[in-house]
Amino acid sequence: MKLPITLHNYKAKFTALLYYEEQEHIELLKKKCNGSFVLQKCKPPVLKGDEKSYPPHFYCLQGMSSAQIMYATRANSIGVQSCLIVNTTFNVNHHYFDGLNDCIKRISSKVLRRLIPTPDDFKSAPRDIAIDIRRKLCRGIDLDPEQIQALEAILSNQCSAPVLVPGAFGCGKTRLLAVATECFFREHRETGHRSPCRVLICCHHQHSADFFMENYFSKTLSHFWPVKVLCVMNSQYHIDFSNVIEATDFDISLYRRETAFLLVTTFRGALTISRKKVDPDFFTHILIDEGAQTCEPEALSPLLMANKNTRIVIAGNHQQVGPQLLVLGKAPQQFGLCVSLLQRLLEKYKSIGDITKKNTPSWNINYRSQADLLELPSKLFYNSELRACGTVSCHPKAPYPYVFICSSFTNDIPVDAQCALEADRLLQAVQLYSDKFKSWELKDTCIMTPNLKQANLIKELIRTKFKNLEGVNVITTYEMKGQEYCMLFMSTVESLEPNGRPFDPLKSFCNPALFNRAITRSKSLVVAVGNPLILLLSEATMDNLKWCWREFISRCLRNETFKSTPSDRAQFEQCDNTADVMKLFQKNSYSQNHFTKPSPLSQAPALTTPSKMHSAQQSSEPSLVTLPSVSCHSAQDRKQPYSQVNQDLPFLNEALSQPQLDVLPSPQEKEKQLTSSPHQTKIYQSPTKQQPHVFSQHPVKQQHCPANEQEQHFKIEQQYAYADKQEKSNQQKIAQEKKGHITDSLPPSKQAGTDNPSTPPKLSSSIKLKGNTVFTKKSASQNKVPISQALKKSVSMQSFKDHDHCPINEELLAATLTPSNYKEKFHQLLCREEDEHERFLRDRCDGFYDLKLSSVNLCMIKHIEKYQEKYKLFCTISNTQLDADAIAYAMQASESIVVLHLSTGDMQANILEAKNKSSLYFLLGLTTYPGVKLEPNVSVTFILKYSYFDRLHRALDSLPLAVLNRLMPSNPCHFSNVVLNNEDIPLPIKCVRDIVKLEYSQRMALKSIMSCEANKAPVLIVGSFGTGKTQLIARAAYEILQQDRTSKVLICAHHQHSADTFMANYFSEMIDSGWYCGKVVRLMANRDYCAPSNCVKYYATIQDWQFKKLNQISIIVTTFSTSLHMLGVVPKDFFTHILLDEGAQTREPESIAPLCLADDNTQIVIAGDHKQVGPSLLVLGELAIKNGLSLSLLERLHILYNDERLTDASSVHSATLLTNFRCHHAILSLPSYLFYDSVLITAAEAVTHLHPEAKYPLHFICSDLSVAKEISTNDNEIEVTILLQEISNYVESWPDQWGEMDLSKICVMTVTAHQKIRVIQKLSHHYLDIDVRTVFDIQ
Repeated sequence: MKLPITLHNYKAKFTALLYYEEQEHIELLKKKCNGSFVLQKCKPPVLKGDEKSYPPHFYCLQGMSSAQIMYATRANSIGVQSCLIVNTTFNVNHHYFDGLNDCIKRISSKVLRRLIPTPDDFKSAPRDIAIDIRRKLCRGIDLDPEQIQALEAILSNQCSAPVLVPGAFGCGKTRLLAVATECFFREHRETGHRSPCRVLICCHHQHSADFFMENYFSKTLSHFWPVKVLCVMNSQYHIDFSNVIEATDFDISLYRRETAFLLVTTFRGALTISRKKVDPDFFTHILIDEGAQTCEPEALSPLLMANKNTRIVIAGNHQQVGPQLLVLGKAPQQFGLCVSLLQRLLEKYKSIGDITKKNTPSWNINYRSQADLLELPSKLFYNSELRACGTVSCHPKAPYPYVFICSSFTNDIPVDAQCALEADRLLQAVQLYSDKFKSWELKDTCIMTPNLKQANLIKELIRTKFKNLEGVNVITTYEMKGQEYCMLFMSTVESLEPNGRPFDPLKSFCNPALFNRAITRSKSLVVAVGNPLILLLSEATMDNLKWCWREFISRCLRNETFKSTPSDRAQFEQCDNTADVMKLFQKNSYSQNHFTKPSPLSQAPALTTPSKMHSAQQSSEPSLVTLPSVSCHSAQDRKQPYSQVNQDLPFLNEALSQPQLDVLPSPQEKEKQLTSSPHQTKIYQSPTKQQPHVFSQHPVKQQHCPANEQEQHFKIEQQYAYADKQEKSNQQKIAQEKKGHITDSLPPSKQAGTDNPSTPPKLSSSIKLKGNTVFTKKSASQNKVPISQALKKSVSMQSFKDHDHCPINEELLAATLTPSNYKEKFHQLLCREEDEHERFLRDRCDGFYDLKLSSVNLCMIKHIEKYQEKYKLFCTISNTQLDADAIAYAMQASESIVVLHLSTGDMQANILEAKNKSSLYFLLGLTTYPGVKLEPNVSVTFILKYSYFDRLHRALDSLPLAVLNRLMPSNPCHFSNVVLNNEDIPLPIKCVRDIVKLEYSQRMALKSIMSCEANKAPVLIVGSFGTGKTQLIARAAYEILQQDRTSKVLICAHHQHSADTFMANYFSEMIDSGWYCGKVVRLMANRDYCAPSNCVKYYATIQDWQFKKLNQISIIVTTFSTSLHMLGVVPKDFFTHILLDEGAQTREPESIAPLCLADDNTQIVIAGDHKQVGPSLLVLGELAIKNGLSLSLLERLHILYNDERLTDASSVHSATLLTNFRCHHAILSLPSYLFYDSVLITAAEAVTHLHPEAKYPLHFICSDLSVAKEISTNDNEIEVTILLQEISNYVESWPDQWGEMDLSKICVMTVTAHQKIRVIQKLSHHYLDIDVRTVFDIQ
């Protein structure tokens, strides 16, 4: 099953997959439906059709839920009561699997050969079309130019491979196949061919086959041409037009003499017909519609009647419901059964190349949906490529085609009551929108629900209470088979598992593919009714998560079509993210008991439509809040009237006198209205990759400040937000005016550098997940009060920068990267990211702090003397909201400089230390202190680490053009024209042999390094963790110097620790063992750096004596950022080789910093692993991410080298390491499966001894499942206690195979700095030497 599909294993592989899939269906049916039920005899239901085919006695199975009935029968109820005929247990539909196995068994090898194409199958030239294909059909069917091209591809194709027609919903695939059929028969008639023309059209659903007949073929062909038209249907399926027979009654002998014959059927019908001794050459054309909606074995059924000359066309949309949802077994999903025939062939054609394009016509136009309605599925599923070309009218009472009606925000309502409540609200909405648009008939309206019981309830209410709605279609999601409607109403209530997952995910609206299928059935209006909390929670449990409901509800909020009550809205406001939704879900015990618990129908509360946004600000006590917000104002106080739609809803009238809810401003008021923080001004923008979602934001706590002071700062905040918005266009001009302008108390210096200046600012307290940033609960931004516009002018950020800030050039940002725009584009990207870091630091750390005078004695002892000489005054700043995570972020992202906005004026101070254990504060040092004293509520501004961006801009400016051209290879001549021989690399000298010994794949990579020409593109070494990349680079430096003693090697890494590894583990040991290579220098940024004790003598700064005698140096080891210190000191032609380690872990402008020291003849080697933490996680800002800054230099080159134009030439410049020397094979198997396509292998030298307490090396210990505390809490004492107990167990049973116990070899890792402190405090009493880190400390 693991093997790729070939002609030889095709049948065996799919037979095995079908077997495992059938077994999975058997087990799942037992699990969901088998049980003890009451079987009662009942009266027969109202039957349709031939009643003789039914058994004489009927029984009802009492006690089954509607979800179980739907799953067991896969059919709709008949009448009001659902009846089920059973024996004792439920049996899987084995006939279905028997049919699929029959298709696999009977498919001919000649047809199968056409379904596994090769490049030779596409070399046939297209034939000439003998007719005018632009002539309209007799009934006026016409095609657009894009469809004409697809029609030409179908008619002119002479290749043996099928023609594929992929297309989104509503793009006219069915119409295209109908026109192609007409052209086949017209060409046959006008050219006078003696051979017959027989066409088979096959669909997945019977409804789709009916659509062909009713709209195209039932009258046209049979009336205007002598074409025999026949529709073959499944048994017991009824239709109103003639020329229809059942598949079991089909007799091929009646049609053998027909020379113009058209048969329309389904896949199952085709399988039945194929068993009627139909000759393989009977049909000349086979057209398959909906070819992506079923598994490949089922799609083979019409091809059982094909041969090597049959012209085959397959059309479909693989973004909607298909086998990826219907296939249940793990092995069948993993090994290909979940991929449709159309999707597999599309992938195969793409791998073959451009020669297949003539066989895959496609277009992005849509004729079905209204333009605004089309935007949502286009964005979620089709890369925003769909274009609306139809003339579908909008609903006159719907300002936006998506409407969400909240049925409730609580989850303590039993499902029976929730169903009744939701059904009543939904039908009122149907009544409203139907009454307002009389031009649409009721048959053009559809009500859809995933719940069979809900569908029955809605039908009953229509029959008894809403009689004027008789004629509206009410269907379940399982009955959705390609229909189209003008209006769609979705009732989302359904049965859930205890964990919130839908009982049957295949029928749930939370399933992305089914959601796409559902909303695209509508042409003009989609109205959803449900509980948004439950929808968001259920959506989070789904596989292939796309957050469809989150996007749906967000759009309704922005366009004022979200209808809810103020009380419901207040509960919804408390849910900041999915974790909060789950907490509320569990808190109210929405458990399985509610699924069957009956309850009387409760009165439906009133709904309102938000008309504007209004912050809950009071003049005496303003608070900083984030969306969604609630304001309590009477209806007469509002500036704008409510939407007429809401006033017409019957259940809204009672709400007009109640306090109403505001969510978003009208377009006219957006400019007039000012929010309470710059954070809120961004809420009106569409959700982007970097903006917190409207459901993911956290409320900001109230600051306890004097009322008059708060009012003053509130006004300042408004001015600041307004000024930012108005002055954004001339930002560069303002920056130039501010340059060099600062008060006398703020000297423009950056003398207080950080301990690790090479480390870039990054978000130590946020987690990026699916493009959103989820903030921790205790955020320092909660006490943030921005500085005024006047202060902003006095504290010029330009005074802390050495680079100019580029204005936005969107055309340049979107341009393809070339050597001519390389530097300018990356300057742009860095400025955009700098803006985002600046904003995030301001929101995260700036605010009011209490300032207290302090002493230098709070510093670490080793710093006291230095600080006493440098600073005149020491003080601390702190507030009640400060936590360890805010401190960690401030120390990482800031320049260790703050500006204190004192009552006497602005004052610059340097952050010396931050205490984050027993007490939380920043210790500041001031060089001058006029008027500084104890002062509460001092506004503090943290200065971003601009020095980091200064270095990156400097690196871009210093990069030689010759080196830049080598980083942008575009043709094979940029690579070495060498062939690697089979000779192995000679062994190193005996004294260093064990230190730099390599295995086979490392030696092959080393051969590439030593063989490639120096003036060509870089050599890439791509390898996962633990594959010996660092060891390989050390060995490469050894081989380079052994080959030529005059060579000069520069080795750079991203982290200081990695650079130290080269010295401590390799070069110092090699030199101590007797290897002489000239001087080896480990360049550090300043003398404060703490070097490893065994190699201190190799460490030096750029001012030390070693750099006065450059010719004596053979190897320099440093970091990317520190390498810039050598500019102007080391000549650009000094280094013969530059070797970069961790080349995938940082932004490209930082990776090129060492290359500023290269010239035309410097060989460049870049090693790294782009599957681990890199710039994709560190880079902030949508513009920077979208336009290339989140791609590392290694990853960009790796993608470029694998381009089909360069892949052969670049093969010698790229090597991949797969052998892991670090992990036990059981540990390695998990990341290998998740991230490396299961290709990693364990070396013999890797750890093989498990801990005696561990039967398996991966453990998960559950700390708490209760809901007594917040799920997102950082202060989890229970978890720390359990952790200490587990550590004690493992330490006490330290295995002898691991050697002497060394606690420093144990690491405890946490997500937050706050939890790290808790762990350190616990371990300090017992295991002080254990290393404790956060996930952001890993290097």
